[in-house]
Amino acid sequence: MTLDDIITDPPKVHQGGDGVFAINPAVLRFIHGRVTPGAHTVETGLGASTAMFALTGAHHLCITPAADEAARLQDYCTQKGLDLSRLRFDIRGSQEALPILTDERFDVALIDGGHGFPLPFIDWFYIAQRLKQGGLLIIDDTQIWTGAVLVDFLKREQGWRFVKRFSGSAAFEMTAPFTYTEWTNQPYVADKSRITRRLCDLQNAGGMVRRGEWRRFAERLRNAFRSRA
Repeated sequence: MTLDDIITDPPKVHQGGDGVFAINPAVLRFIHGRVTPGAHTVETGLGASTAMFALTGAHHLCITPAADEAARLQDYCTQKGLDLSRLRFDIRGSQEALPILTDERFDVALIDGGHGFPLPFIDWFYIAQRLKQGGLLIIDDTQIWTGAVLVDFLKREQGWRFVKRFSGSAAFEMTAPFTYTEWTNQPYVADKSRITRRLCDLQNAGGMVRRGEWRRFAERLRNAFRSRA
């Protein structure tokens, strides 16, 4: 079996076995070209990408809460002659499975599970802690707000290199070990917060004026000018 076979005849695992929520074939080809036999890979969600990972010969972990979809994917792989010996499933939501993963480190990760807030961010936070330096992260469904924000955030973060944009997906390389930083050290968050912080300052200043707290208002004004000096 080849990757073209998977693309032209993907596993019908969704919507009770009648539907396919297909990832962009260009993304499948990109990942397939980056994964070597024996690599360690992980994905949240399940579909044609899972069959593709099995095809590569990687040690692949698929995290999905849908046991019926996992069963249909296994049937598909068996029918197509794909080796399932390195493919394993964790039948839980990623918010349950990822925080208690073992010390396994991953070469490639695909975030394509739940897209409702805050799940893609949870997936990224825990996967990033287990992704190898130099590892590849792919975020799918970037046309959805949660995916788009995660992509814009990582484009500004130290330790991540934007690799490629696809229609509906984006790929990054993790260039440094993951560390948590506060929002003031996150350029994307700090920039997005600047306007709301200024509005909050104005509201506070307006309240001081209305209450006749002129000394506090003057002190706040002096501090504002000092911070801009």
